[in-house]
Amino acid sequence: MKTVKTAIIGSGPACTKILDLLLGAWHHDNKIQIAGIADKNQESPAIRRARSLNIPTTADYRELLSVKDLNFIVELTGDPGLKEVILNEMPDNVNIIDSASAEFFLRLLSSDTEKKGIEADSPGGEDLSSETWVNVEDKDAASAKPDKFEATYRERLEKEVEERTKELMAQKQETEREKKTAEGIIYGSPAPMFVVDKNHHIIYWNKACENLTGFRSQDMIGTDRQWEPFYAHRKPLLADVIIDNDPKTMEKVITSMNLKKSPVVEGGYETEYFVPNLGDEGAHLYINAAPIRDDSGNIQGAIVSYQDFTERFKMTQEIKRRESFVQNLIQNSIDGIIATDARGKITIFNRGAVEILGYEPEEIIGHVSYHEILSEETSRAIREAFYSKKYGPEGKIINMETDHLNKANQRIPVRLSGTLICEAEKEVGSVVFIQDLREIHRLQKEKEQAERMAAIGSALAGLAHYIKNILTGLQGGAYVLNSAISKNDLDLVGKGWGMVRRNIDQIGIIVTDMLIYSSERKPVYQMVDPNGLVMELIDLMEERAKLSGVRIEYDLQPDLGKTVMDRTAIYRCLLNLITNAIDACTLEGIVAGKGVVIIKTERPAGGSVRFEVSDNGTGMDDEVQKRLFTDFFTTKGYKGTGLGLPVTQKIIKEHGGELSFKSKPGHGTTFSILLPERVL
Repeated sequence: MKTVKTAIIGSGPACTKILDLLLGAWHHDNKIQIAGIADKNQESPAIRRARSLNIPTTADYRELLSVKDLNFIVELTGDPGLKEVILNEMPDNVNIIDSASAEFFLRLLSSDTEKKGIEADSPGGEDLSSETWVNVEDKDAASAKPDKFEATYRERLEKEVEERTKELMAQKQETEREKKTAEGIIYGSPAPMFVVDKNHHIIYWNKACENLTGFRSQDMIGTDRQWEPFYAHRKPLLADVIIDNDPKTMEKVITSMNLKKSPVVEGGYETEYFVPNLGDEGAHLYINAAPIRDDSGNIQGAIVSYQDFTERFKMTQEIKRRESFVQNLIQNSIDGIIATDARGKITIFNRGAVEILGYEPEEIIGHVSYHEILSEETSRAIREAFYSKKYGPEGKIINMETDHLNKANQRIPVRLSGTLICEAEKEVGSVVFIQDLREIHRLQKEKEQAERMAAIGSALAGLAHYIKNILTGLQGGAYVLNSAISKNDLDLVGKGWGMVRRNIDQIGIIVTDMLIYSSERKPVYQMVDPNGLVMELIDLMEERAKLSGVRIEYDLQPDLGKTVMDRTAIYRCLLNLITNAIDACTLEGIVAGKGVVIIKTERPAGGSVRFEVSDNGTGMDDEVQKRLFTDFFTTKGYKGTGLGLPVTQKIIKEHGGELSFKSKPGHGTTFSILLPERVL
C-alpha cells in the first residue's frame, strides 16, 4: 500500500491525539505521512509539537492546498463555512475528512493502539480478548497468537477504512454535484449576487456582481472586502448585520435603510437604497439579503442579491418632473381646465376654473360630474358639440361660445374648447378648456361704443342734411297751419298737421336709433307671444304697404307658444326689417303691383324662435352686402339714416341671438333673426 500524504487543518485536542496515533503505533509502517498542520494559533500544543517533530506548520490553510501529491485533508475545525471554502478551492484529486469522519477514525485507531499495548504487557500467549475494547465474535480469533491477531485486526481496519473512504468519496461527489448546482444557480443568475460565511468571508461572487461592481471574483472570494465596491470606508453591509444578528444594530439599520421584512425568507430583508459610491453617479439598488442556516437553525452565512434600477429611477424622476411641469401648466393656466373620467366625474379643476366659476377644488373633484355645474341648455349643447362636427372634428370642440353657470348661478360668457379622451377606441374621459369672455366682452363693448361714438361724430355732417329736410318739412307744415288758421280752413289745418306729425315721427325715429346705437342697454326680458307681436306689426304697416303697392303675407307656426325676449327691442328690429322690405319692393310694387313681403315664425332645434322677413324686391349686389352693417350706410338716399340695420344687429347681439341674411340682385332678400332659449 502506497504512502498517504495528509494535511491537518485545526490544532485542537483532536489534532494532538491524531499526532500521537499516527506517529506512534502506525508510524513504523510509513503508510501515512503528515504534510503539514494549519491553524491561526501558532502557539497551540499541537503546533508546537509538530514543529518539534519537523512537521511543517502554517497560519494560512491555503498553503497546504498546494502541497504536491496531497491525498487527504483532515478538517478539524467543525466550521461548515470553512469546509465549503476548502471544497471549493482544493484540487480535484484530494479527499477531505471532516471532523465527524475524523472522530470515527480516531476511535478506531485508538482501539487498535490500545489493543497493541495490552498484547505487549500480557505474559506469552494469555487470552487477552475483552468485550470492553473489542467486539470479537470469532473466539478463535480472540485466542490467536498476537501477530496473527494483529494482522487480522489490521486487515479488518483497512477494510473499514476503505469502506469509509468510499462513503466519503460518494459524499464528496454528492457535495460536488450540489456545489455545482448551487454555483450554477448563483453564477448563472442575471442578478448580481454574493455569499459570505459566518466569518464574514466571501465564498461566492457571481459574474453579474462583477459587472455591477467592477470587482473580480478571484480578488474578492476568501476576503471580507464586500464593503469596498459600495463605500469609501469599511462599513458593515446588510449581510454582515444579518450574520451578527444583533437586535439593536438591526433596529438601527432597519430605520436608516428603510428595510422591509422579506415575505419569502424568514429573517430576510429587502429595500430600495441609493449607493453613492457605486458607478460615476451612484446607483439605486433593490437589495435582498437573507441568512443561511444549518439544520439546527444557526446562522452560517448570508446571501445578498441586487437589482440595479437606476435607469428606472431616473425614468420615474423624469416622469415625476414632467408630471409636475404639466401640473404647473394646468394650475397656472389663465384658462379654466376641467377634466373628467369615464363616468363624467371631475378629476381636474384648476385655479383658472376656480376663478371663473367660484367653486373650490375639494368640493368638486371626485364628487361632482361636469354636467351638474352646467345649465340644462349648455349641457345639452356641449354634448351635441362633442358628438357632431359643428365645432370641429367629431370628439372635439373648437371655440364654442356659450354661457356657463358659476357657483352663484350667474351666467358667465365663455369660449369652450375640448376633446374626448380615448384609449383603445374606448372613451375614458374628457377635458374642457374654458376662456372667460367677460373682460373680452367688456373691452369689445368699449371698442364698439367708441367706434359708434366716432361714427356718430363723423356722420353728423351727413345727418345735418337729413335733419334739414325734416326741419323743412316742419316749417312747411307750420306755414300751412298758419295759413289755415288765418283763413279758418279746417281742411287746410288737417293737411298742415299731417305734415308736422310725419316729420315729428321722423325726428323720433332718428333720435331713438341714435340713442339705442350709442348707449349700452341690457334687454328687459319678459314672456312674449312671437305670433302676436308679428300680427301687431302687420296691422301697423299694412296701410303703408298698400300705399306702396306691396302685399304683406305671413306664415306663422301655430303651436309656437310664448318665449323670453325684450318685447320693445325685438318689436323695433322687426319694424326696421319690414320697413326695409317694403322699401325694397316699392319700385316694383308701383310699376307692376307685384311687391310681396312675407313674415314667418318657427321654433328651430336649439333655439327659442326664428323670425324671417322676405321680400321679392330689388335684392343686393356683393358690394352693398359687404357694407350693409356699416354705420350710416344707406341705399335710400336722403330718406335713410343708415342706422336701422346696425341698431337691429346690436339688439340681436344683446339677446345673444343671430342676425343673418341672404340676397340676390333682382330676386329679393331674406333676413333671419334667431333668438336662443332663455329661462326667466
